[in-house]
Order: sequence, then structure tokens, then C-alpha cells
Amino acid sequence: TFHGFANKIINEYPYFFNEYFESQKQKGFRDLKSLNDLERLKIIKKLLLKSNYYRLKPLKNNLYFIDKIIKAFSDLKREGIDTELFEKKLKSISLSNKNKNAIKIFDNKIKRSLELKNLYSDYQNFLAENGYYDYEDMINWINRAIENNQELSLILQEKFQYVLVDEFQDTNSSQLKLLENLTSF
Repeated sequence: TFHGFANKIINEYPYFFNEYFESQKQKGFRDLKSLNDLERLKIIKKLLLKSNYYRLKPLKNNLYFIDKIIKAFSDLKREGIDTELFEKKLKSISLSNKNKNAIKIFDNKIKRSLELKNLYSDYQNFLAENGYYDYEDMINWINRAIENNQELSLILQEKFQYVLVDEFQDTNSSQLKLLENLTSF
């Protein structure tokens, strides 16, 4: 799997990732703990309840959107979208050619999305501070390492000259970017 491949690369070439982990104030990869679905749910629930995200917490059921939030975080990571890019995309959306009601509704959606971005940032900071990672993180780490380190890129391109992807139609943007990075030479 892509995640198994990413895990293998990080374990085989940890020295290419130590600088990244240090810059993110994280422990080395071997010291990090993999995050399972239950732990992810508990962390997001804790962050959601302790903060003032009133657009993400309906009054009668503060956890109403938690499944959608978890899916959104996973989708953002799978598409390789970090908090800065997410905010930039939100701010670039134009409200022209809309009537007043549509603008108000759209403005509320943007504000809710900005709260989601802030919660996403809190979530990423919590993972870094507590030594956790999820599977989507590994693929993004590999992509960053290959793009920022030509030596690693050449080593991997030499080592993996032929790539066969089963169920290619199910790849997401981060996985496709990894394939492009491996085969770009």
C-alpha cells in the first residue's frame, strides 16, 4: 500500500526526515505513535469542546458535525492541503454576482470553513506536540522530502525504476503526487 511504502521509506532513510521533524518541533519518526480512528475521534472531540468554534458546534448537540470534521481533515490531508493553503483558497473565493441572501449564506459557509481551518491547525499542532501522526501524514512527509532533497529523490528514482499501482483509479492527490515524484526523472 502507499502507506506501507511511505513507512518503509521513512524507516530506511530517517536522516532525510530528521530535519523536517525538528523544524516541526516533533520527535524523530521512530518516537512517534500512529494514530488510530478512536484516538483521532477523542482528540478532535477534546479540541472541539474546549474551544469556541460555535459554527461547528450546534447548541443542542456540540458533536453533531464531528464525523464530517474527521472526514474533512482526512480529505484535506489526502489532497495535500495544509492550513495555509486552505486559508488562501478560502480567501480567494469571490462573492460577486450574488444576491444579498446568497451572499449571507455564502459568507456563513466561509466563516464556518475558516473555523474548520483553525480546528485543523489546532489538530495538527496537537499531533506534533504529543508525538502522533496519522497515515495521511506519512505520504505528505515523503512528498515534501523528495521535493526538498534531490539526493533522496535520485536514490528513490534509481531504486524504484518500475512502479505498478493496483487500483490506480482510487489514488488521491497526495498518492498521485508521490508517484509523480518517483517517476519524474
